[in-house]
Amino acid sequence: MSPTVVAGRNKIQRAYQAEMEHCVSWGTLLSVKATGAGILRRFLLGLGTQIIVQLSGVNANSYHLPTVLVSFFGLDEKLARLLIAVGFVHYIFFSYLGMMLIDKWGCRGPMLLGSSGCSLCYFALMFLIRANQLTAKHQETYNYGAASVTMIFLLYAFFGVGWQGTAWLYNTEIDSQYMRMTGSSASVTAQ
Repeated sequence: MSPTVVAGRNKIQRAYQAEMEHCVSWGTLLSVKATGAGILRRFLLGLGTQIIVQLSGVNANSYHLPTVLVSFFGLDEKLARLLIAVGFVHYIFFSYLGMMLIDKWGCRGPMLLGSSGCSLCYFALMFLIRANQLTAKHQETYNYGAASVTMIFLLYAFFGVGWQGTAWLYNTEIDSQYMRMTGSSASVTAQ
């Protein structure tokens, strides 16, 4: 085996052994002792990021979006599904972009950008759906539908860059080495 590979393997094994020897237990994590070292605060921040991802509604949005486009905007079902498919390819691109830029940006900036952008897109989408309900003209309905699809694409872009990869990395970044397994497992459970 290459000396570089052996050195890397040995480093991983030493880190794993150190983590196992000094691991923060669930009892310690949830006790009063955890607050002094900031362990509980970091644990709750990591847990909160995964909860925020679910509360953002991006998964529910993705699931119900074809129905919304057909029911509220009168789009043909095939067109709605095609737009959703294109939207997901767009979403994958921006998720990849966010993962590539996270080392330059850190975690806080993308999360703030993603939260702000998603909020604006959801507000615009809400107004567009309401305006569409108040009009009866076919051309205006089509225009509101096109603007809504644009907002959905922007929503996926903001979420992909700001939250998709960041939420998974943030908890391991803020947790100490000795509580990384406990914190990561809890935050993934919250997802």
